[in-house]
Amino acid sequence: MGHGARGLFTRRHGVGILPHEHARSRAYRWGEDGIAGISDIQQRLCLSLALWNGKDPILKERLFGLANAEGNHGEDVKELYYYLDATPTHSYLKMLYKYPQREFPYAQLVAENARRKEQPELAEYELLDTGIFDDDRYFDVFIEYAKATPEDILMRVTVHNRGPEAAMIHLLPQLWFRNTWSWNRIPSGPKFRSPTATW
Repeated sequence: MGHGARGLFTRRHGVGILPHEHARSRAYRWGEDGIAGISDIQQRLCLSLALWNGKDPILKERLFGLANAEGNHGEDVKELYYYLDATPTHSYLKMLYKYPQREFPYAQLVAENARRKEQPELAEYELLDTGIFDDDRYFDVFIEYAKATPEDILMRVTVHNRGPEAAMIHLLPQLWFRNTWSWNRIPSGPKFRSPTATW
């Protein structure tokens, strides 16, 4: 599964030229950009999970974080996630992502960390500090991958509502080609086709 720092790509590269707000409009450049992202051995075909709680203005497709210039202690992912298990061959992988049931506090995290940037002695302002998980209003989202062969993979998603009442969550597994065409590795984007297609 992808390293959390890859989720910072949209903020880090270009230092503000490509902000987080553009994430929903950009093809992924790295194979593991998505939440629980995994790719084939050539890092061309990729799989991850997107979520929506009905409150956020955008799908939760990537881990959110701050670039070096935005925080008081450098680049930092502002999410709660844990890698729980992995075999050395990656034939089995398991992670836990904690998804708030309230609207994700993107602006609050950016603003408060910017304020603390002038005082590096202050602790970083983390997701837990926002109160977003108060009253246990979040989902535990477990994502598991198991491989029967190097090219045969199963994704299992298990969601537990930790809140005191019923809450909505949408799950959207995503399959995509890694964006190599925009930086001249291949001349144009790939296409999905049926093996029997004549077009």
